[in-house]
Amino acid sequence: MVSRIVCLIDAVNGRLYQLAGLLTLALTVLVFGIVVLRYVANSGSTAVQEAALYLHALIFMLAVAHALPRGEHVRVDVLSARLGARGRRHVELFGTLVFLLPFAVFLLLMSWDYVGRGWAIQERSPDPGGLPILYLLKTMILVMAGQLILQGIAEVMRLTLRPPGA
Repeated sequence: MVSRIVCLIDAVNGRLYQLAGLLTLALTVLVFGIVVLRYVANSGSTAVQEAALYLHALIFMLAVAHALPRGEHVRVDVLSARLGARGRRHVELFGTLVFLLPFAVFLLLMSWDYVGRGWAIQERSPDPGGLPILYLLKTMILVMAGQLILQGIAEVMRLTLRPPGA
């Protein structure tokens, strides 16, 4: 049962990571279009510029949790390089329980009202011609925090249920 939960969390975050990959392709095409518009057609658009900015933020927020089980987040390996497998597992567990999960919960709680206020006024770009969907982008902060919490729980389960020495 626990293994299925971990696999489900990994699968959901894996799908969101794949979506982020597709959005990266879209962002590349969009930025190319922005450059062509600016330097060839001597034209620009606030909405298109903001779309690139929103896509960049969205890509990061969708992909961040996927890096966790792969050990691809920034870390200081000075200590763990000197430890055996069991010691590294304890360091990972400590970091997840003491740093990652409290940070993700803090992010979720502190962002809740911020996102809610955006939804209440259907917040839009303050720039003329900007996108009317800023509140949707802000919502992704909550989604990202939720992803990190779930992936952190999956990591704790994985680290505590793994046989010693594995």
